[in-house]
Amino acid sequence: ENPGNGNGIIEAGEGARLTIPLKNSGGVKAATDVTATLTSSTAGVSVTRPGTSAYADLAVGASGGNNLSPFSFTLAPDYPCGQPADFTLTVNFTGGSRALNFTVPTGLLSITNTLGNKPAETLGIAAATGIQSGRINRNGVVSSCSDSAKSFPGAISGSHAFDSYTFTACRSLCLEPGLDSGASGVNLLESAYTPTYGSSDIGANYAGDAGLSTNLQSFGINTIAGTPYTIVVSDVAGNSTPNTYTLTIPACALNCHNNQLPEAVAHDVTVIAANVGGTVEASIENGSYDPEGDTLTTSQTPPGPYPVGVNSVILTVADSQGAADQTTATVTVLNPGFTLVATEASVSATAGGSATQHIIFTPAPGIAAALNLTCRNLPQQAACSFSPATVPAGSGATTVNLTISLAAPAVGAVPACNVYAGWLPFTGLGFVGITIMAGPRRRKAAAIVMGLVGIAALGLLISCGGGNRTTSPVFSRSDTYAITVTGASGNLSRTTTFNLTIN
Repeated sequence: ENPGNGNGIIEAGEGARLTIPLKNSGGVKAATDVTATLTSSTAGVSVTRPGTSAYADLAVGASGGNNLSPFSFTLAPDYPCGQPADFTLTVNFTGGSRALNFTVPTGLLSITNTLGNKPAETLGIAAATGIQSGRINRNGVVSSCSDSAKSFPGAISGSHAFDSYTFTACRSLCLEPGLDSGASGVNLLESAYTPTYGSSDIGANYAGDAGLSTNLQSFGINTIAGTPYTIVVSDVAGNSTPNTYTLTIPACALNCHNNQLPEAVAHDVTVIAANVGGTVEASIENGSYDPEGDTLTTSQTPPGPYPVGVNSVILTVADSQGAADQTTATVTVLNPGFTLVATEASVSATAGGSATQHIIFTPAPGIAAALNLTCRNLPQQAACSFSPATVPAGSGATTVNLTISLAAPAVGAVPACNVYAGWLPFTGLGFVGITIMAGPRRRKAAAIVMGLVGIAALGLLISCGGGNRTTSPVFSRSDTYAITVTGASGNLSRTTTFNLTIN
């Protein structure tokens, strides 16, 4: 079971898991690059896709190599009670392939016991063991659901060991218990009773038997819902030696709740990668549900993230009993794309003012990472700002307002020219006096100092221009700048340009 209802029986409406060992039984080479695909030709059996698994390399004669990935399947809710499921495992390996057929029993409760030991009770079955009076005469007539009920064939006297299994049928059906007794086959016989079984009178309430003692026995009786039935395994030769057997009873006679399968619902999706040539996670789930309200687990094959292009994806939904349903859809991954356009070819501003431009973002097909904007070629002491500051992923057409702000001229006080001019004669007379009073050796140095001071004074006179002056910035009239706006999303960027004129 995978996990089913936990009773150890693969029943209708449940999921199951398969471990399939391989053996390299012949040849002269190891089996390498081994892969296998599981399929079923039985109606009502759904192999969970992709249904493939790799195997480890197998040396010549090696056995026990199991599938490295799980094989699993689901039985339909109306799967016939106790019907085996047929499978084919197609194995491919370097240099060849094999198609291997096998059968998996389903819906059968199996009980293995040695006659005369009290069987373990399971799945609503009351078990007992003891000695019965007489045994059924084996007349070779096998009880069948399609024929009229078989009459009691009579009894042969003696004391015989028995094991009994009593349960109440939950539905009306053709009940076909099976007995596999191996080498003990000629010593055992299975039979059925309803509504009760009495070991002292084996003819009372008789319902049917297998007719003969063979290694494999089976017979059929029609059950009525809500009615008790007892399956009896008894010896025919006094149980002189231990007789071990396996009894099978269709579980659908004991458990009448068939789990309903979930419904997988998917849709095709188109997504945009954050980067050119990138990958992206995506879900094709679109409202899968369980008719009984069970919680579902979902998975996708392949699981993603998905590359640019069209990807075929299998959606699998499973309920708490491992019953699964699958459907397929596509995930189309596109590279990101967009355009930027400035609405005005040129804008203007004055020093200390600002200019406004509108940048139109248009998805083509769109972005999956936020778009950040920057500008270049601005005048000195100018700045740009954007509103909104970024364009979020998945946005439609968006107008971004760009503001370019220009610094105002800075104004500072300086001394007036007449101040320098008034003091200049007195400064000159002072230095002349110093030169005359200096000795012959110092007059040459003094003359050099006077010359330097004179040059500095002339510089002050030339630079003055009134009581105030501007320090920065200095724009020439009608300066024009080619502004570039760049938008970047992931590893994709686009630009647009316009002119800024400063008046």
